[in-house]
Amino acid sequence: MSGEKKSKPGLFSRFKKSKEVHTATLSAAGALVGTSAASGVFLASDNSAAASRNLQNASKQLEDYLREMDDNDDRIADVISMSRYLEKLDAYSNSSFAGCAVREMNFDAPTLLLVDLAANCAKKVYRKPESGDLNPFAFEEEGSSKTITGDELGNSVKATTVGLFKGKPGLTGPDGDDIRVIVVAIRGTASIHDWMVNFNDAAQPKPAKSGFETTIADLKIADPDTTADPEFLGKAKDGTPYTTHEGFLQCAKLMTSQVSTLIEDVLKDAPATARPILVFTGHSAGGAVAALLYIHLLKSQAKDNLTSLRSRFATTHCITFGAPPITAPAITSINERAIFLAFINEGDPIPRCDREYVNSLLRLFVTPMPKVETKWPLPDPVIYNAGEIILIPRDTENDGSTIFVKPNDTGDGSLAEVVMGNPKCHKMDLYLKKLRISMVLES
Repeated sequence: MSGEKKSKPGLFSRFKKSKEVHTATLSAAGALVGTSAASGVFLASDNSAAASRNLQNASKQLEDYLREMDDNDDRIADVISMSRYLEKLDAYSNSSFAGCAVREMNFDAPTLLLVDLAANCAKKVYRKPESGDLNPFAFEEEGSSKTITGDELGNSVKATTVGLFKGKPGLTGPDGDDIRVIVVAIRGTASIHDWMVNFNDAAQPKPAKSGFETTIADLKIADPDTTADPEFLGKAKDGTPYTTHEGFLQCAKLMTSQVSTLIEDVLKDAPATARPILVFTGHSAGGAVAALLYIHLLKSQAKDNLTSLRSRFATTHCITFGAPPITAPAITSINERAIFLAFINEGDPIPRCDREYVNSLLRLFVTPMPKVETKWPLPDPVIYNAGEIILIPRDTENDGSTIFVKPNDTGDGSLAEVVMGNPKCHKMDLYLKKLRISMVLES
């Protein structure tokens, strides 16, 4: 395995910190070798009434667990049944990236500073404007953020903020000018409970809602309707349009005009001496919509309020956290100068979520503990994550270090092969805690 350093030229000229690129291996004592599904794994038949009841019961247990987790700030009522599920999950040989041959990723200081700013903004958008918990390592906010409320969007996305940030003393641009960054942060669903219940086709159906009373969780994320819209997203390298998650695409289209208006309002507050940097960010569903707006701004040939702003920025980037898949084929980069990163906590199920994947997790939930070392079979992805996927291994939280790795595209060590099934790993609080950008910069 070789280390890989990511650097974007001309981002900042100062406040850089040299960091040796080194080689690392994710390892674990007694690393398990993946084997094919064999004895000890019971897969309930989809045509069995008993299987259906088992899945519905599992769905209800998981729903109750997640609601308790959301309502009680992690003071969980039914710890025992969920801990047994997680113990069972860990019993499968493909439950972790530990032992997989994956590349460690090292980022330069300017990139890490933008990641830190994006993570703070993605967290802040879940809170009330006066909560005052935004604390990026190298930036301070100038003026007040511009906000779209959930009411304005019919609750399809809870909230969006657009804010202007100035680099703290010592952080300057290529010409010695002050660095200014405009961040568009989009909030996802309010709770993990919403995600899992609506992803699960074994759960009881909810009555249809009209218009944009629909929440992001109600949009058909389970076995998603997909559509092709070359005007909004542009086309793939082979000239074909991208297949896109229809619900997220509808949200992005709905928000385009309002987001562009807020960006223009914030631009008025930015000094005219240098063009600012623009960053789209979001967690969970907010990350999916942020990525679509970013792709639209940079790739679309359409003329609208948002694409007309393209030349107003020095560079435009997108950094997401725990975002679900949105397109086929995957859109992993736009241009060499742009940062397009999708951070994923190991264990977070949302970046893989579609109906078949969630059904697979529910089957695992009701399957007896395997008696032999075996591999849990996973369905193939239908659509893919946007951006370059950066995994934060779960051991990061235990040993106090921060390691970033790049999962493999296929086979062992890929998202398609490793079971990601721990809902707690989806919390934005955990993403912010595990990133530890200040510690990385100081190491």
